[in-house]
Amino acid sequence: MLDRSKEQKHTLMLIQKKREEMCLYGKKYGLCATETINSSQDLDELLNEYYRLYQSQEDIKNNYTPHKISWIIYQKQEQYSTQ
Repeated sequence: MLDRSKEQKHTLMLIQKKREEMCLYGKKYGLCATETINSSQDLDELLNEYYRLYQSQEDIKNNYTPHKISWIIYQKQEQYSTQ
């Protein structure tokens, strides 16, 4: 079984791939297309899973929400892709 750090990185990778897929579907089929909506719902599930598994007590104290965590993940991915 993967250790926690590797699991977390794997989950982040899945989130990023799903986000890219959703954006691709949105551009190709439109934002209201079934493919885009299904991909968005899958992304929501992954983000919720990430939030449940990796939210620390510090995050709870700071009142981080999945939306805020998602934005942080997105910003980190953007930093890596521009390097």
